[in-house]
Amino acid sequence: MMMSPSEIASVADFAISFAGGILAMLFGFRVIGKGKQIDVWHAKWGKHLRWIGPMLILYAAYSLTNFGSL
Repeated sequence: MMMSPSEIASVADFAISFAGGILAMLFGFRVIGKGKQIDVWHAKWGKHLRWIGPMLILYAAYSLTNFGSL
C-alpha cells in the first residue's frame, strides 16, 4: 500500500511531535542535560518541560489514532 505525500508528511509530523515530547520529558526530569552550565536554564524551564513533554506525546498519539478519519 502506497502512501500519498500528504500522508507521509502527516506521519512525519506525528513522529516529530512524539520525539519532541520524549526529549522534553528527558530534559525536564534531568535524565539528560546534567551539568553546571545547564542548571540555570533547567531552573527556569525544567518545570514547564515536565508537563509539555507528556502533552506532546498525547497529542501525537491522539492525532495518529485519528489519522484515518482525516
